[in-house]
Amino acid sequence: MTAYTYDDDAHEYAIGGVVVESVTTRLARLGDIDRTYYTAEGCARGTLVHRACTDVDLGAFDAAAWPGDVLGYVAGYRLFLADYRPRWSAVECPVVSARLRLGGTPDRVGTFTGPA
Repeated sequence: MTAYTYDDDAHEYAIGGVVVESVTTRLARLGDIDRTYYTAEGCARGTLVHRACTDVDLGAFDAAAWPGDVLGYVAGYRLFLADYRPRWSAVECPVVSARLRLGGTPDRVGTFTGPA
C-alpha cells in the first residue's frame, strides 16, 4: 500500500508530499459534474446533514447540537438504516490510488442486509 496523507482542512490528498486530484475535482474537470443548481445555502445544508449522519453512524449524534432543519434529514437517514441494515466497514476514511494519482473519501463502505 502506498503511503499518503490527507489534509482535511485543505481537502487535499498527497502521495510523498505531492498533491493528487480528488475524485470530485477530476469529475468536474472531465465535465461530469453539473453545478448549475448549486447554491451556497444548499452546500452548507448538505455539509451539515452529511456530518450529522456521520455522527449517527459513529454513535456520537446529539440532536441538541444540530439545527432543527437538519433533524428531518437525520430522521430519514435513520429510516434508511432501519430498512436496509447496512454494516459499515468504513465511515469517512480517505483513500488514495497511486496508480490513478487520485484521492477520495467514500462516505461509507459496507454491505446491506435489508431491506427488512
